[in-house]
Amino acid sequence: MSNSIFLFFFSIFYISSTSSSSTSINTTHKCSVQQTLSLLQFKQNLSSINSSIDDTYYSPCADWLGSGYNPIMMNWKTSTDCCDWNGVTCDHSTGDVISLDLSCGMVQGTIHPHTTLFHLPHLQRLNLAYNDFTNSQLPADIGRLSKSLTHLNISNCGFNGKVPTDISHLHKLVSLDLSLNWNGTDFLKLEPHVFINLLQNSTVMEQLSLEYVNISSVLPTNLNISSSSSLKLLNLGSTGLQGNLPHNIFSLQSLETLDLSDNSLTGHIPSEISLLPKMVTLDLSYNGMDNLLIQPHIFRTLLTNSTFLRDLWVGEVKIALVLPTYLNISSSLRSLRLPSTSLQGKLPDNIFNLEYLEVLDLSGNNNLSGPFPKVNTSSSIPLTSLKSLYLSDCGLNGSLPKSLGNLKYLEYLYLSNNKFQGNMPLELFSLQSLKRLSLANNQLTGQIDMLDNGPILQTFQRLTNLTGLDLSYNNFRGDWELDALSSSLTNLESLVLSYSGISVTTSNASRYVNLGFRVLSLASCSLKVFPVSIRAMTHLEKLDMSNNDIQGHIPDWIGEIGNRLFVLNLANNSLTGIIPNVYKDWSLLTGLILNGNQLEGKVPTSLNKCQRLMVIDLGNNQLSDTFPSWLGDLPNLKVLVLRSNNFHGAIVTSSKVEFPFQHLQVLDLSDNGFVGQLPTKYFQNFNAMKNVL
Repeated sequence: MSNSIFLFFFSIFYISSTSSSSTSINTTHKCSVQQTLSLLQFKQNLSSINSSIDDTYYSPCADWLGSGYNPIMMNWKTSTDCCDWNGVTCDHSTGDVISLDLSCGMVQGTIHPHTTLFHLPHLQRLNLAYNDFTNSQLPADIGRLSKSLTHLNISNCGFNGKVPTDISHLHKLVSLDLSLNWNGTDFLKLEPHVFINLLQNSTVMEQLSLEYVNISSVLPTNLNISSSSSLKLLNLGSTGLQGNLPHNIFSLQSLETLDLSDNSLTGHIPSEISLLPKMVTLDLSYNGMDNLLIQPHIFRTLLTNSTFLRDLWVGEVKIALVLPTYLNISSSLRSLRLPSTSLQGKLPDNIFNLEYLEVLDLSGNNNLSGPFPKVNTSSSIPLTSLKSLYLSDCGLNGSLPKSLGNLKYLEYLYLSNNKFQGNMPLELFSLQSLKRLSLANNQLTGQIDMLDNGPILQTFQRLTNLTGLDLSYNNFRGDWELDALSSSLTNLESLVLSYSGISVTTSNASRYVNLGFRVLSLASCSLKVFPVSIRAMTHLEKLDMSNNDIQGHIPDWIGEIGNRLFVLNLANNSLTGIIPNVYKDWSLLTGLILNGNQLEGKVPTSLNKCQRLMVIDLGNNQLSDTFPSWLGDLPNLKVLVLRSNNFHGAIVTSSKVEFPFQHLQVLDLSDNGFVGQLPTKYFQNFNAMKNVL
């Protein structure tokens, strides 16, 4: 049906359906026939994303909006005024559509080059964020909205191709967000000259977010932006920018948020960085170690003189500062992130007494030394602010002080990869706000019980908000019962006890309370049986129960756990029987490690469904099979270990692909019964092995 015929019949229906309700003159105008038609035709090309979207464990919309997804176009019907439709806002004095907000609307489909959205001549705000428009391109006709559009947000939508040149013609744009558009292969591209024009021509632009938009350009020495520019937010994180930082980027007097992280920027950060009068958030992190430098005196000035600075993140920017005994920073600072910045010396005595600081990250500064500072309780400062503390890989030593328990609002505590010794202080269990605790890879000792028998709780049972616990690679003692632990800590998602010294048992009860585990790492925990409770862990992403004494068969229900599973490691146990052929649904699996058992039979053919597999280690078993040449079809396979089994026969090339084992870097077929020669075709295709250092 042509647009004109559709419009004719729709007009008749629209007039008849509204005339009966309009018995008196109303000062509020209804949506026009033409604009209603434009919205309905836009909807025709779209559908609703399956309502089974699981945002329980990860929902960007929940993080962004505080709520999950919502099928927003469900009430778009001809029987109601379009000004009353979800996501549509009209100018009630004219009836014109001025805003369309479909963010997190569960919308899926293709936006065509001549979309009817451009038939809304008064559209000021267009928000399509967090929907699925994969294989769509931002239409070249976007410039048709140059007289009206002030806000455009297409972030997290799957758009691909190039951003059209005409986007720089939208002179009224106040806010533009093109960030995080990934179609499964490439990010959205923005030509460097379009980017420069966008910066220079949008004189009223206040917010420009291009995070993960592929610009891939060397920055000019002068961006030619007026210091009186209206820009308040400039996010150029992960855009492939290269070269030295233009000095005039730090002369933008209105700038409040600047993100240049995750690029390949070089040179010294200019002294003008400490003169931005309204700067609130600054992120220069991860531009390549030793590429981007900031002089210590400039950094100290930035810390002390920035009146409004709340969030500072300069990870992997070389500062090379010897920390003073007393840290003097602006009272406005809430978040200070300095990972891997070559800091030296001891942690300042007052580092935990900074009144308003909520996040402190000094991880990766392995030239730091000395003990963990005491938390001064005699200070008049209430110590109510610090919520996140990251001190992993810092070279710290000594014992953990009892005063650690005074940081009572702490939610995230990461102290892994240091040299801490002694017992874990019981005061740590008073931090009832704690969500994540990592003490991995230290030299901590002592008895740690999971459950209390007495009336006063002094163990992990008190930490009911805990979602992640990592005690691996220490010298603790204790016997933990897995089912009791999951019943007690019902929010726990990640449990890492590998090589911690703690023994784990299981009652194999038939009722399970916590089904939310995503990471379960119990290597070398003296396990004797395969825990049945794992069967209910449908969100599992990593399962490591290697180096135990688990006996019996790999259960047939193993395929039921995690369609999200990335790694399964059952190496060095006493498992017998065959490897179940149940892996067709493990589309995300990258590592299968079963070496060092007593497994028999053949390699399960359902592994050819696991297209992301990178590592398969079946060595040191009793498998009896011919060479599984079909593994050559796996496009990402890098490591294949079949050593010390009963494989036999000639190695044949029956792969369906032209170049089998194209990315293979390690192949171990030793100590088997193979005969004949390794096919020349394989040697010709082992190109990845030539590049292994």
